[in-house]
Amino acid sequence: MAALAACSALAYTGGVAAAQEPDLGQTTGPVRFVAVDKGGCNVEFTIDNNTNITSCTIDFRIEDEALTGPDYGQTPTGPTGRASGLHAEAMSPSYPEYENTPETPMVKDLETVSVSYVRNL
Repeated sequence: MAALAACSALAYTGGVAAAQEPDLGQTTGPVRFVAVDKGGCNVEFTIDNNTNITSCTIDFRIEDEALTGPDYGQTPTGPTGRASGLHAEAMSPSYPEYENTPETPMVKDLETVSVSYVRNL
């Protein structure tokens, strides 16, 4: 199973057969994520966010399934996997709730806001 976040890179959950060594997520930077195999086809996705941006999401795919979701123009470009409501939470005022203005700028050095989701795949 692979997960990728718009704002992040490709990750593999542990415990799933993959051609590469498992990489549990992106553990550095202002938006970090991890996907952990909880057994019984359950995966826990966690996003730690030090920004005020809530539009960072985790997309995932199971093994080698085709990517059929929209192309958001991220790097790498191309179709995305399964979007399943796995989005970041953030301190207010947050973007895109508030416009990016001098009064409410996008920032990346806030206190960490964490959110976790468990999905049965």
